[in-house]
Amino acid sequence: MQKPKLGQSYFFVDESGDPVFYEAGGKFIAGVGGCSPILILGYIETQNPHAMRQAVLKLHGEVVADPYLKRFASMAKTERMFHAKDDGPVVRYLVYKLISTLATCV
Repeated sequence: MQKPKLGQSYFFVDESGDPVFYEAGGKFIAGVGGCSPILILGYIETQNPHAMRQAVLKLHGEVVADPYLKRFASMAKTERMFHAKDDGPVVRYLVYKLISTLATCV
């Protein structure tokens, strides 16, 4: 990660759904079966990306080391990285709870 520049904003961006609206041949597929019916974009703006990253890495270490969570099959993927579609409900809750506190990193 680069060293942040004073006074500069940084954005963590994520999506839910599929941003693909056209087939390879150019045919519009939105609203057709097999195409995601929604696309949600979200972001967090910060001037202190290192503090946010450290908070996420700290939580990841705690989750991976938790003996209760190790029992769940979904932890095989969570051990590599967080990803809402692969993480179990408890892990998703912990990540969302952390995200709600990250306003202090702005």
